[in-house]
Amino acid sequence: MTLPTIHLNGSSQESLVHDARTAYSALLDAADALSRMHPHRRDYYTAPDTWDAATSEHAARIEAVQGIMDSVSEWALAVQNLNS
Repeated sequence: MTLPTIHLNGSSQESLVHDARTAYSALLDAADALSRMHPHRRDYYTAPDTWDAATSEHAARIEAVQGIMDSVSEWALAVQNLNS
């Protein structure tokens, strides 16, 4: 993980952590929106062979957002702990 160097001519530690928290909050909203679009069998019953693909694709989207959330959280915590 590549962390910034906190110095007088750069962004403050507080602003970097604040921005990461803002991004994390937006990702939480995205994860919530994605969970609401979970495939329903009733939308696939005319082509039952597509159900497995739809649920797999949905899980991959959720996993991708969760991965980004984990990365942002890890980065924010590391930045918060700089110079501690």
